[in-house]
Formats: sequence, C-alpha cells, structure tokens
Amino acid sequence: MLAKYYRVSEVAANLHLSTDTVIRQFQGKPGVVSLPQSGKVFGKRKYDVLLIPEETIDRVLASWNDALPEPPRKRSLVKRSRLPRLQHRQ
Repeated sequence: MLAKYYRVSEVAANLHLSTDTVIRQFQGKPGVVSLPQSGKVFGKRKYDVLLIPEETIDRVLASWNDALPEPPRKRSLVKRSRLPRLQHRQ
C-alpha cells in the first residue's frame, strides 16, 4: 500500500496552523521528503517542497498530545467557610 503524502499548505489548513509552523515542526523529521525547487528563478529565493507522510503527521500529533498538561481539577461548588461554626447554647 502506498503512503499518502501531504503538502505543507494542506497540513497547515487541516491543523489550523501557519505554514511556517508546519515547516518548523516537520522539517527534518523521519519520512518527510524535501524536493528542491526545479527551474531557474531569478531574483527570488528557491524553496524546497516538503511532502509529509500521514504516519509522520500522526506521530507528531501524538507527541503533542503527550506533552499537553493535565486539565485542572474541578472545584467543588459548595463553598466552605474558613471560620469555625458557632455552637448554639440551649
């Protein structure tokens, strides 16, 4: 079975991230293919095209989920007074 590869713009759109963030997070990861830009471009910087396999995306997302902090515990809705209760004399 062939692996599905995604471009940076597709990953950025699906994860609601900027393309710069996707490039920083995925460049150099195992499985990511970097294709140099072909042709002559005068006066412009040449950019590589990153192709990111689906399994690499899953692996990076899993590592992000592992790094998330635990959600805060819910507090009791019952307010507790810090003062001791007074005892009524009979």
